[in-house]
Amino acid sequence: MIALWLGGTGMIGPAIAMLFFFGLPALTLGTWAGLKSFGRLNEAGFRRVVLCLLVLSGVSLLFRGRLGRTQTLPRGGENVPSENL
Repeated sequence: MIALWLGGTGMIGPAIAMLFFFGLPALTLGTWAGLKSFGRLNEAGFRRVVLCLLVLSGVSLLFRGRLGRTQTLPRGGENVPSENL
């Protein structure tokens, strides 16, 4: 309901909607996997899964930081080469 209102007021543009639909299959897959594993995974297994996901996320951020030489500024959102900062 809120997304419709924000889209109607122009706060959500076509680019944001496209990104949402691009990420929707991953959201659906993660929800399905979570519902299937609920109750089957003990606490130690859950901690192991969360730790692996955190490590993968950290490694991904390290690679993105090393390979991409831009930084996103919070105020404008535009990409600026890191040499100019």
